[in-house]
Amino acid sequence: MVFGATNNFCIDSTEVPRVAYANWLAKSPSTAGQDTWCAFNQDFAPNSTSGDCTTAQFLDPLAPQNCVDWCDAFAYCKAAGRRLCGQIGGPGAVTQFNVTKADFSQWVNACSDGGTRAHPYGAFQAGKCNDQTAGVAAPAKVPYKSGGCPGGVSGLYDMSGNVKEWVDSCTSSSESAQCFLLGGSYASSTAATLQCTAASSASRNANNLADVGFRCCVDVP
Repeated sequence: MVFGATNNFCIDSTEVPRVAYANWLAKSPSTAGQDTWCAFNQDFAPNSTSGDCTTAQFLDPLAPQNCVDWCDAFAYCKAAGRRLCGQIGGPGAVTQFNVTKADFSQWVNACSDGGTRAHPYGAFQAGKCNDQTAGVAAPAKVPYKSGGCPGGVSGLYDMSGNVKEWVDSCTSSSESAQCFLLGGSYASSTAATLQCTAASSASRNANNLADVGFRCCVDVP
C-alpha cells in the first residue's frame, strides 16, 4: 500500500489481483454478517459464466480480479483489515455528490495526487495506459497484470485504464442501487473517460462486468 495525498489513509498500489482473491476464497469466507444491503449475496465467487468473464485472456492470476459485484469487493477489503475506498477521514462511504472530489474521495485523492492532475500521470497521453486511445484493432484489449501504468501518488499503478474500480459510494441501500466506478478501463477510448474523476455506475449486484475490478484503502490514525 502507499499513502494517499493527504497522508491520513493508504491505498493498495495495484488493483486486487486474481491470485489474492482466490487465496481468500480458499479460506471459505462466510457470507454471514454482511450489511443489510448485501444480504442478497450468497457467495463471493466471481462470475464464470457470462461473456468475457469466461475469456481465457482475462484469467491471468496476476490480472485484476474482475466479474465480482460490489458486495464481493466490500467483503474482501473488510476481511483483509481494510475497506473499499470511500470517504477521506472515514470509515464510511463517500456520497455520490463528492465521489469525484479529491478533498472527499480517497480514490480520487490518490489518483489525482490531491487534485493536482486530471490524469494520474499528468497531461493526457494517448495509449499511455492499457486503454483504446492509441487505436487498437480487433481483438480488443484485455486487463493486463497489475502494475503497468504508474501515476497518482508515488508508487501507485493502473488508476487509469486496465479496469474501472468499485468504490464505496452508492445511491441507496437497496440491492439494485447504483454503485460508483472510477477511472477508465481497457475499453475506454477518450481522454475524458480515463480521467481520475471519470465516474460511471452499475448495479450493486452486477457481477458480470469484465472491465471492473477494485482496490482497498485503510485509514491511518
